[in-house]
Amino acid sequence: MGTHEATNAANAEAARAAGWPELTGFDRQIPWAITIRADKMRAFDAEVDEASMSDADRSSGRRFFARPKPANGSIAALTLGRR
Repeated sequence: MGTHEATNAANAEAARAAGWPELTGFDRQIPWAITIRADKMRAFDAEVDEASMSDADRSSGRRFFARPKPANGSIAALTLGRR
């Protein structure tokens, strides 16, 4: 299994564990789309983390989150997992 296939497989497993909806499309599109979605959700989580830090926390290098993060580390997983 190549690097891309391993990344796609890991992202697909994480999406299933988070309860994200299954994607549809051609066989070659789905793994690619799952990885793009996972990358976008990680970027979203990073922006939320950054936005939750005060200016003092940013300048001191401290990491403070205004709310606890879910066990799997993804705010988006918690949000999207609710139905």
